[in-house]
Amino acid sequence: MSTLAIILDKSSFQMLNIDEIVMLHNYFLPCITPVLVMEVLADLKKEEEEGKSSKEKVILLAKKLLPYKSEVNIHYPRLIEMNLRGDKLSLDNRPVVGDIIIKQSASGQMGFYHTQSAEEKALGQWREGKFSKTEELTAQLWRDVTTEKDILVNLQQQLKKEDAGTVKLKTLEQVGNYVDEVLTNPDNQKGLLQFCIDEFGINAESANETFARWEQYPDKRFSSFAPYAYHCCRVKLFFYLGLKNDLIGTKPTNHVDLQYLYYLPFSLIFSSNDNFHKKVISLLMGEHHTFVTGEELKMALKELISYRETLSEKKDIERTLKEPPQIPSNLICQIWSKYLGWPSKYKREISEKEMDEQKKKFEEFIAAKEVPGKTGVMDDPEFIVKEYFLNPDDLCPCGSGKKLGECHAKNYAGSKSD
Repeated sequence: MSTLAIILDKSSFQMLNIDEIVMLHNYFLPCITPVLVMEVLADLKKEEEEGKSSKEKVILLAKKLLPYKSEVNIHYPRLIEMNLRGDKLSLDNRPVVGDIIIKQSASGQMGFYHTQSAEEKALGQWREGKFSKTEELTAQLWRDVTTEKDILVNLQQQLKKEDAGTVKLKTLEQVGNYVDEVLTNPDNQKGLLQFCIDEFGINAESANETFARWEQYPDKRFSSFAPYAYHCCRVKLFFYLGLKNDLIGTKPTNHVDLQYLYYLPFSLIFSSNDNFHKKVISLLMGEHHTFVTGEELKMALKELISYRETLSEKKDIERTLKEPPQIPSNLICQIWSKYLGWPSKYKREISEKEMDEQKKKFEEFIAAKEVPGKTGVMDDPEFIVKEYFLNPDDLCPCGSGKKLGECHAKNYAGSKSD
């Protein structure tokens, strides 16, 4: 499975059909944000489209959020709180996941056993058309709040009343520069810490612990004290100032779309077809990130699917499950080339003996035992095992696009997979 993490917002995600989704998962590691999960659930209370109920639509969307080649990222407020309190977060463009148990294999190797998150369990139920009363109420509440017409209009009016003497910013580039000046000013550092605590609803206990740590911290720079919290503050300040200066619109969903930008440090590629994202993304993502519109992503995936349909040799078809066909003009091929130095000049076939040894090693990792009293996060786990549950109607993890019951689970009655 590819380690190239990609985040899709709902506008990009819902553009892709199931064949394109399968192809996407063959070449990327989708980082599923909790905001996307909530947007999917909220469709339960969306007006029904002709020929399809809102429930049927959520079932279809949940099935497209494949559980075996994706990761659900920890919700950003929790990550901000962890970062402020001193927990080390790896901002290395990979998803940050919770529900981890540290285990040790028979040969002494240490690694992670990643159990299902609450979101993954919920998605599993939704794929089967099971929705609790609480979920239905949550969906209605989310839709009521996020479609409230005056939510950003009122916020904009409030922002304009504050600091009336502030210099008028005429472009989003000026907003970005101004925000960076504010964030790097030595006189603002402690105030920014308080802004972060207030804006992201950090509880009193964590706030006290944060300020106690700040007093002992030798480098009085917010950016080094809590890098992830700093990123989120930069995004929010940018949004507030853009809104205040009439450079960002008051469309209610802009407030929801903002949340996707808090997760940028946990991916290399971000895809959206939303006008708000297209307008601001170049000023908020890092130089090493790549932004892809929904149209571009769909076109690239569609091209690769069409190419694969021309192949007749089994080995050639199977190769496309692991790496994209070599089409230099294709956007996905260009991304692989950019980040992975692909295609490699040197290819080595794995022998049957090596495959056998790898299989035994996988079995050893799956059977690893929990280490009593061992908690926290390891910087360099020697193995990672992810738990997920599938039923026969779910797509097979092999990437073929077939249902599990028609592919690799023809002879199995169980539904649990690791």
